[in-house]
Amino acid sequence: MKTDVKTGEGYVPEIDGLRAIAVLCVFLYHLHAAFLPGGFTGVDVFFVISGYVVSRSLAQHSGSGLLGFLKNFYARRFLRILPALFVCLLATTALTVVLIPDAWLSQSIRQSGLAAFFGMSNFALESSDSYFSARPAFNPFTQTWSLAVEEQFYLVYPVLLFFVLRAENRAKLARRLAQAVLPALFAASFAALCWVSKRDPEAAFYLLPYRFWELAAGALCFQAERSGLRCPPALAQVLAVTGLILILLAAWFADAQACPMPWSIPAVAGTVLVLLSLQTAKTRSGPAAAMLRHPLPVQIGKLSYSLYLWHWPVFVIFRWTAGLYDAAHMAAAAALSFILAGLSYSLVERGFRRPSWVRSHRAWAVLAGGLACALLFRDAARIAYKSEHQLSASIVMRDSADWYPTPPYPVRDAACGAHWQLQVIGGMTIQRFRLPCDPAPVRRLFVIGDSHASAYDQMLLMLAQDDHIDIRIYSGPGCAYANLLTPAPPACLAFMKSVTAQVLANARQGDAVFLASLRMPRLADEFAETASSIPSVIAAEAMPAAVAQRRQAYDEAAAAVSQFAAAGMTVLIDAPKPVFAAAAFRCADWYDRGNPMCGGLQLPRAGLLALRQPVMDSLARLRAAYPQVAVWDPFPVLCPGEICAAVTPAGPLFFDGDHLSNTGNRVLYPSFKTFVEQMWKPQPKPAQTRS
Repeated sequence: MKTDVKTGEGYVPEIDGLRAIAVLCVFLYHLHAAFLPGGFTGVDVFFVISGYVVSRSLAQHSGSGLLGFLKNFYARRFLRILPALFVCLLATTALTVVLIPDAWLSQSIRQSGLAAFFGMSNFALESSDSYFSARPAFNPFTQTWSLAVEEQFYLVYPVLLFFVLRAENRAKLARRLAQAVLPALFAASFAALCWVSKRDPEAAFYLLPYRFWELAAGALCFQAERSGLRCPPALAQVLAVTGLILILLAAWFADAQACPMPWSIPAVAGTVLVLLSLQTAKTRSGPAAAMLRHPLPVQIGKLSYSLYLWHWPVFVIFRWTAGLYDAAHMAAAAALSFILAGLSYSLVERGFRRPSWVRSHRAWAVLAGGLACALLFRDAARIAYKSEHQLSASIVMRDSADWYPTPPYPVRDAACGAHWQLQVIGGMTIQRFRLPCDPAPVRRLFVIGDSHASAYDQMLLMLAQDDHIDIRIYSGPGCAYANLLTPAPPACLAFMKSVTAQVLANARQGDAVFLASLRMPRLADEFAETASSIPSVIAAEAMPAAVAQRRQAYDEAAAAVSQFAAAGMTVLIDAPKPVFAAAAFRCADWYDRGNPMCGGLQLPRAGLLALRQPVMDSLARLRAAYPQVAVWDPFPVLCPGEICAAVTPAGPLFFDGDHLSNTGNRVLYPSFKTFVEQMWKPQPKPAQTRS
């Protein structure tokens, strides 16, 4: 995102002013979206500027052969981009390892951070997150996606431009064909974006083929300039003002759900108009140009690359720690971002701006050094992530055995400890706990659910070891099974059908199936800035739409239970557990307990009991309709007093706002073990009476 702008007439300060507008739009949007709802379109402005200035830079060094042309270009790019990027990535990696505990909310951090060292983070983000969903707001490497797009553009465009420039001295037909290549690619990229926007919005946002047209728009501005196109001064002023208006309209009105199509269009068009208005010194007059070359925006424009790099990790670390939800914290985060950007610009960016380093005899050394540093720093980051349990300042990571309910676990009986097996088939996770010394266990328990089924892993493993039960867990991400709250979404119907068929095909008379799910409405999730109150959720659950959804969910659950009952299986269902208005793992340490979102880890028992009552009524109906149904209630164990707490003196009962921790598993285990043993205990037959 950073290229010096030199023309035959010298430095063009207005382009740095345009960069300032772009980076401030992004900055304000990231600080608080309400400040500038469409500020994300600043990235579109950056893309157009990059296409223009890179074309100009390449044209000024086109006298050598292809190898020298590419070698010198990449050496210049390495020196402009990589030093500041590597410093930011390494510092962000260190802060991530020390301050951010590993969780679902942070799973994409590691892969995108490592990919950023080689300009591939857009692929990592595209496969895991939508830019406008909540989770990227907690990933300190999200901003590197646009740098990755530009770096990938640099792999393709210089070769293309080299042959276009060489064709200028050839026959008229060859020259025209060469000049038509870039417009054709522009049109193809734009058409591809139009086609893919509704089909795959993440790809449309993150990937180069659908962003190429924006970079090409800037390159076409250069092509127009090179062809001799010039605007009269009066027209140039109109173009500049119109362009700035289009950019600002996009920054204010753009809809996040309609980006990059169609809201990138006014941002790109506006930037093109401004660039066309700046073709010569004679046309750089009027109020728009004067505003762009004012010393303040010009200085911000010079800082724009470093500011773009640093503002995002600063904002994200604030979200993870003190919070970024009030004016004081926003002001502190904004000030720190500018300080770090200033230091990066002064000490890193300017320190590597030495044209002599790119002379032909040193270009190879620059390229080799850049690639070596990328490998070295990426490996250092990977080692840091692997060592984060030892390096982290978070109690969640240091005391992971209390927090994480995920295997593998140490076995209590080395001679015959329960073995853990894991398979992932078609997005469905299948786990099995069994004792190898007990090849034919008397009992088998099939567990079906989503992440809340997997959150019982420790408790289920202990049961497998103590009672010699063969336990198989089928979990689908986001696919609750018989939750009695809402009907299954269409994406989960295939999972439900498949897992039901597998369980019925493998079950025997007397086996049991455990339908584990979240059966309470959430008050907040892992990335919540605010939480819902219990009375407001109770009121919402009483609305006709919610009642109708519970009715449909009951019918789905009844249909599933009837199939298992018909196969002679006992159907075990867990009653609703407490839920909380904050994520416990985000509020466990001294540096994040003051976060405003951490106030919901203790809630009144009476309110939570009222919140779960509709589902308890549905469970009572199921038990009445199907004698094979057994309901285990973990609520009294997890909340024995008048106040329910996610974290107790004994340790954390919950990992986030509704998933159990490992400590919670151990606390619940005696109750669960007793219940399962009673469930399978042979019931005495009723005494026969003589007539």
